[in-house]
Amino acid sequence: MLWLFTIPAVFYASILLYISGYLKKIAPFTAAGASDLPSVSVVIACRNEEKNIPGLLNALAAQNYPRHLFEVIIVDDNSSDATPVLAGEFKGILNLKVIRNSGRGKKAALSCGVGSASFPLVVTTDADCRMSPAWLSAIAGFFRVEKPEMIICPVNLAAPPRLTGAFQQIEWAALQGITAGTAVAGNPVMCNGAGLAFTRDAYMRHSGNMQSHLASGDDVFFLHSLKRENKGKILWLPSQEAAVTTPAASSLRSLVGQRARWVSKSGGYRDPFTIMLAIVTFVTNMSLPFLFAAAVPGNAFSFLPLAAAFAVKTSADFYFLKQSFSSLRLPEPVNFAGLFFLSEILYPIYIIIVLLKSIGRSGRW
Repeated sequence: MLWLFTIPAVFYASILLYISGYLKKIAPFTAAGASDLPSVSVVIACRNEEKNIPGLLNALAAQNYPRHLFEVIIVDDNSSDATPVLAGEFKGILNLKVIRNSGRGKKAALSCGVGSASFPLVVTTDADCRMSPAWLSAIAGFFRVEKPEMIICPVNLAAPPRLTGAFQQIEWAALQGITAGTAVAGNPVMCNGAGLAFTRDAYMRHSGNMQSHLASGDDVFFLHSLKRENKGKILWLPSQEAAVTTPAASSLRSLVGQRARWVSKSGGYRDPFTIMLAIVTFVTNMSLPFLFAAAVPGNAFSFLPLAAAFAVKTSADFYFLKQSFSSLRLPEPVNFAGLFFLSEILYPIYIIIVLLKSIGRSGRW
């Protein structure tokens, strides 16, 4: 009977191999110079970001994109610090607007910002992100060539050189691999608002489907709504020039809190492939501690189903992660093999803790 609990691991491994096949197909995009570049509105929703907003604005001011072809819209979500003052005093960007959120929360702030955008192509990021001077050029060049309604951009992680940082690097490579691979397969399940571009028209068509009762998920709910429309193209942008870098969680506690906030929105998912992938991943991870608990009272042969399920899952994870690091050009943590094996053992416990912490967090940003 215990062998039945190895079946989820087989499904899980099959999905990862499927996605890995599409990761292999990724070829880097290089934007060529052109005279008909689109105008771009960069929208940043922020709250209490006085420590981060100057660095972000300096990075945006350093863009090599023509200054008259982009605007930056800072939407202050009821900050209690100097965020709006610092943004309003910044002089390095030709077209800079600082507006106040007409509602409350990130979704309302983004809606306010996109509604104020002057241009048809909108790019979003976060206040704590940083980007290269070629960031807007890469995104706009890709949009000019492909004409998608949504562009999913790479988001890199700046992780501290310690165990929690290495664990986040491994988890992040998995998340980025799922994001890129499913998008290339034409069946995207995830995106990250820290590096996202879309047409203003597409956003306006789908702004009513953002699950406003949930504090987070503005990016993924938009993606899923646009995907259901089965009309506009949703594409992955395979260029590190289009990447932003976001800081890793500073501690295990903040990491669990952040992931719990992400999980809290999953109850609003309606995309079948996303739901199936989440269920298979959860059941596979939960089957391992169950098989271990069931095997302890028995003899050595009782551990065979556990060993089989663990071997199948671990092999699939390792292959998928190596493909993600390679295809997406992400740096591997030092001593990756050992850290990977340790994370495979601890991950089911981590999932349980995150799931418990996610209860009751749906209303908080």
